[in-house]
Amino acid sequence: APAPPPEPPVVATIQTSVVKINGVSRAIDLRVENGVSYLKIRDFEQFFKVTITWDPSTKVAGISAGGETFNVNAKDNTVSLGGETKKLNKPLRLADGRLWFPVRDCAAIAGGTVSFDPLWGITIDIPVLSVKKA
Repeated sequence: APAPPPEPPVVATIQTSVVKINGVSRAIDLRVENGVSYLKIRDFEQFFKVTITWDPSTKVAGISAGGETFNVNAKDNTVSLGGETKKLNKPLRLADGRLWFPVRDCAAIAGGTVSFDPLWGITIDIPVLSVKKA
């Protein structure tokens, strides 16, 4: 049997975009890869009242908010919250010394929604998280 065709190369661009989360807009860098938008996990600190930790040996980031912590595992592409572990639809990316999280998966896991408007950009609503005001 012939070998399967090689995977296409990952083509990623970094673009500064205005993202509105829970009504608060900020300009952040998004990694856009094959039509999927990723945000840096550290950008959660810009928008939300959270604390982020990173363990480089296990490649696990912890995001703590309101007494709860969810863990993002870059090795097995999962997020754990309250004893429940969910596999992400799109892979996490470790690039440029940063952990990038797929925007749609991020919102879905937190019980939120994402919409895109070509004029206004990305809007994310995550009702369970408190947003920092500018």
